[in-house]
Amino acid sequence: MTKVNELTIRKYGQSFTFAVLDNGRVEYRIGNGKWFSVKSLENGKAVFVKKQEIVYKAELLTIDSLELDEEDFSTLYNEQRRILDEKEKKNVRHKPVSDDVLQKVDKWVRKVKVLKDGKKTPVCIHDFSIGNDKYRFVERYIEGRGLIVNPDYLISEGLPTVGGIPKQYGELMFWDYLFDNQWKRVRTMTFNEQICYEIIKKYGYFAMKAKDEEGFKEYYGKKPLFPAVWHK
Repeated sequence: MTKVNELTIRKYGQSFTFAVLDNGRVEYRIGNGKWFSVKSLENGKAVFVKKQEIVYKAELLTIDSLELDEEDFSTLYNEQRRILDEKEKKNVRHKPVSDDVLQKVDKWVRKVKVLKDGKKTPVCIHDFSIGNDKYRFVERYIEGRGLIVNPDYLISEGLPTVGGIPKQYGELMFWDYLFDNQWKRVRTMTFNEQICYEIIKKYGYFAMKAKDEEGFKEYYGKKPLFPAVWHK
């Protein structure tokens, strides 16, 4: 992938270089070290996928995010949104064939299970790998509400539990979270999260079953043609 925008800042006595790639992902490195993925840009911070250890003032610190100046945060965030918006426009103009979306993930593992909740609620667990990033989602079908997809991880630091629901506002997808019986917007979906969500909407267990498609038996029957573990 090509780096379309880079900026370097100094924090904790270290040089942090951030780069926005032409696919919308954001990466960073410390000094001249290896590049790592940024999980998200939110609340003025770059949230890391992997915690980093640095030495600052003779102390070993562990950090999982980096607070950015308003101008630096806006530069990265706006550039990422510009690229993602362009990709979205291209997707609208040139709708891909059904299997193209699968080429955007490196691995997809799915498993149908029954919850021990007294109601024996069936759910489908989806595990995705995209580069070094991993995502888990829980898919279920609720009568009267339809298909429900929840992230099985914290969508923002400081939240008490995993979870959330995808919500579209205008042309963008966001994560909403339930605060005191009221759903509130937390952050935009990352590009990778949108890929996973799109796959579940197309090929998820309940998504296909609800459509009553003939392909459901091929994907989820006793002898499915589509493997439970998919690799690129």
